[in-house]
Amino acid sequence: MDGQAIAEEPAAREEFVDELAAGTRLLKGQYTITRFLNHGGFGITYQARDSLGRDVVIKECFPGSFCRRSNTIVGARSRAHQGEFRSIVKLFVQEALNLSKLVHPNIVGVHQVFEDNDTAYMAIDYVDGRDLLDMIEDPATEIAPERIVAVTRKMLDAVGFVHEKGILHRDISPDNILIDARGEPILIDFGAAREEATRKSRALSALRVVKDGYSPQEFYIAGSDQGPWSDLYALGASIYHAVSGRAPANSQVRLAAIAEGSADPYEPLAGRHDGYPAGFLEAVDQALNVLPRNRIQSAGDWLALLDGAAAVSVSAAAAAVEAAVAEMVAEAGQPEAGQPEAEAATEEAATEEAAEDRASAPAGRPAGAAATRPARRGLLLGAAVAAIAAAIGVATMTGREPAAAPAPAAVAETEAAAEAETAVAAAETVAPEAAEPAPAAAAAAPAAAGPAPGQISYALWDVALPFEARIRSVGSTRFAQIGAVAGDADPGLTEGWLTDGTMIFELGGRPVAEGADLAAQILRDMAIGADGQVAVALRVKAPGARGYDDVALAVPALRRIGLANAVALEARMAEGGWRTVVTAASGAAPELQPGDVLLRETATGLAFDSAEAAERLMEALVGRGLATARFEVERAGQTVTVTMELVPAG
Repeated sequence: MDGQAIAEEPAAREEFVDELAAGTRLLKGQYTITRFLNHGGFGITYQARDSLGRDVVIKECFPGSFCRRSNTIVGARSRAHQGEFRSIVKLFVQEALNLSKLVHPNIVGVHQVFEDNDTAYMAIDYVDGRDLLDMIEDPATEIAPERIVAVTRKMLDAVGFVHEKGILHRDISPDNILIDARGEPILIDFGAAREEATRKSRALSALRVVKDGYSPQEFYIAGSDQGPWSDLYALGASIYHAVSGRAPANSQVRLAAIAEGSADPYEPLAGRHDGYPAGFLEAVDQALNVLPRNRIQSAGDWLALLDGAAAVSVSAAAAAVEAAVAEMVAEAGQPEAGQPEAEAATEEAATEEAAEDRASAPAGRPAGAAATRPARRGLLLGAAVAAIAAAIGVATMTGREPAAAPAPAAVAETEAAAEAETAVAAAETVAPEAAEPAPAAAAAAPAAAGPAPGQISYALWDVALPFEARIRSVGSTRFAQIGAVAGDADPGLTEGWLTDGTMIFELGGRPVAEGADLAAQILRDMAIGADGQVAVALRVKAPGARGYDDVALAVPALRRIGLANAVALEARMAEGGWRTVVTAASGAAPELQPGDVLLRETATGLAFDSAEAAERLMEALVGRGLATARFEVERAGQTVTVTMELVPAG
């Protein structure tokens, strides 16, 4: 009978209760499921046979956070989810139709899209081969440098073709690159691919795919600016893994390390591996730059680098920037119920590590806290970017002095970095052979004729956690252990589960992920309430507790904004409204002081009454051609007016 399971694999169903059983027929018997392959946030993948006995792959639209299965029929988990689920099914069908147009020898083909079981399916090529991850991890398989180069070139051609169609893959990783029987690489699993129009869907934003080690930092935050450079980061990480035998450092960990004054944990490939053509490893390193603007911007640019095109060869200048930045920073599953042995082992290991922390902690520092961090700082990922931009990034972009006057040597590094940044921008914009000398009149013109369009260096969401947490593993069990609870944390929570040593196993129904810290994992599914709070459901086990508890945590959402003149702002909800506060100021804005509460800008009349008010204001000022902003600010209980010069064009 169509749509009903006629066979079942009990062992498999114990682990994956949502998938269709082997023998299930779809589309009036045209396809028969033979085995389960994979399960992701957006759907389930199966191997199947079509009516002619050919092997195919079936992708089922099954967003687990929105739907459930009754027999074979898929429906929304509740009436509240019905609209979102149907919207996702429609987008799934549209996505399949778009992917069916991607006819390329190195991209998996889509044969058909259809609806059945109240959801949608797509039938795609079955590729007989091994994925790149399996080959990398197989000690009996050695991948020669020339083969990696060939795979890289063909993947760049395929990814560039995808980008030309206005689509991002968003899930490039070694396990999504198949090597077929002929040795040809095939890019598969566009389950995370979205056209630019679908990026605006709130329903889909909760289903984005993030893979630690491969995903760029912008994939961790909904609504962030994403483009071809984002896919190229993931492709670069996949090639890095093939070359070095391990994935690169997590992009979020890299950001946090730089912000805390540590070296970027990324280990460049260049100079460490033999057998590769000149410039190949340098291009991979450039594609893996943490900052999107410093990466290779398109697949065509990457191929041009491999072909030795000087027009986009900016790795030396980029390296100079990174060296200056590094120098400046240096100065300035949960255990299942009924498994007491696993639970005891986890708790014992956690207790031993906590004891080691206490034993090694300097006097006066809370146990579990990092040696040089206050209680909240370690988990503010947005603060990592803010620190980069305020302390180092903005200085290199503008050549202006940072807020805290550095030593003369640091000033020299700043100037060198600014010169290198200028060289990078020039190399990225104009090919040397195409450059034309500036007209004499232009050369004699004043340097600043108005404000530069880019007055915002960064703008991102963050959350403020009232504790620190370390991601730990015991066997296959991964959890986050709380330490250094802030003194101003809610007493009601502190008396319950929120205490040093509590273990967190799930956030929003997902297991704690390896690598990314807790704030990053909360930001993946961030939804800000009307009160400015981000709510997340946790599965926890308090010290000494016999079982696990499902609890709710609400933490303040923060909007962190960095201006191009090294002024840093923070917007958060206070007293029923959004308040924007100056957190850092520089010599470029001497009248602003940290702690100033921005009320409104007098020339435009715009009030700072929303989280994005500063961004809208800068856009308005540039649009009017104004070179100065005049703010009414609250300072020490009084309202005063201060001015701030915008960064001039040129």
